[in-house]
Amino acid sequence: MQLLWLRLPLKAARVWPGAGIALGDGHYLTRWPAAALMLGPACWFIGLITGALHSEQTYTFSLLLMIVFGLIGQAGAAIGLWATLGYAIGDLVLNSSPRYRWITGAEWFFEVIVPSLLSYVLLGFLTVLLPMTVLGVRMMVINMRMLPRALVPAMEFVGAAVAAGFGAYVWSQTVPLLIRPVFVWPGGVPDVDAIKPLQETGWLLVFVVAAAAVGRVVLERKALVGKTATFSQILWAGLGAQLAKGPRKGVAGLVMVGVGAAGTTLLLSGIIGSFFEAFIVLMFFGGLLFLRFFLVTVGAPVVGVLTKVPYLVRFGVGLVAGYLVARVVIGFFWGSTTSFLPVLVSACVAVAVMTLLTLPATAPVKKPGV
Repeated sequence: MQLLWLRLPLKAARVWPGAGIALGDGHYLTRWPAAALMLGPACWFIGLITGALHSEQTYTFSLLLMIVFGLIGQAGAAIGLWATLGYAIGDLVLNSSPRYRWITGAEWFFEVIVPSLLSYVLLGFLTVLLPMTVLGVRMMVINMRMLPRALVPAMEFVGAAVAAGFGAYVWSQTVPLLIRPVFVWPGGVPDVDAIKPLQETGWLLVFVVAAAAVGRVVLERKALVGKTATFSQILWAGLGAQLAKGPRKGVAGLVMVGVGAAGTTLLLSGIIGSFFEAFIVLMFFGGLLFLRFFLVTVGAPVVGVLTKVPYLVRFGVGLVAGYLVARVVIGFFWGSTTSFLPVLVSACVAVAVMTLLTLPATAPVKKPGV
């Protein structure tokens, strides 16, 4: 258990603190050794089997499958990562369903493999990124000084439910657009049946994931006592030490800027209509992330002032601003184009607003459950 839930996360955190947090999220399971050791491999096997046996092009055809992955993720980002990797291997390597088998050579890689990898990343948003987001919201609730201490336990439940439910809702609304390369890049068209489950019954995914997040808080409070609490404190102390180092500087930081811009462009490729638009988006996010890198590493006074505002407040303002921007941009273009350009523009602006409003503070945070 120390190797899986302590040493591995701390080793990963030295390279990328976010990876360390993801690999350590779920360590409360060490209260029950059998679950701590077997749940990850078991979920990997579940992902492997579902990836190998499903007959459709993507997991979005099955609401039940997405609910199962959502539940697994809320048990811990590390558990969700196990399941996602299993599904990716099963789908990419073991699945024998005929999908664009006439495409060969380099076209097979760029038109089939790359879109498939993108679909696994989108699944990871539900199984890995969303649990980490819920964990972050819980931390922020616990550290809100203006909140009476007697209300913190109840508000942690509320924060977990709202963050998980809202995140699942956003995921259910955006994935049908972002997963389009799976269908479009090989020369096909998006299947209506691949969108219908999320559009018509996506509310069920939202409800289940929100309930699972609340259940996770209950489990952690029961688990993080005695030796398990000490284990958790050691892990968080190590992760906190890596987070306290701040963002990468110099060449490594600039490399991360380039990787982030390329990754974001690929993520939005489902609504990008041409190579020219892709180049503009790449340059936009490259400039945005470089500005963020400059502000955070140089430590401009405006950043210090901004980070004095509670993160939850800034996050909420960013969401509202992004929504208003989307309404204005889409309304302006409404009826004048049949492309996804209005959605692409509003998404870029919304991400820019959120990125600049949520610059990280360097103050240490308390962990939930202890």
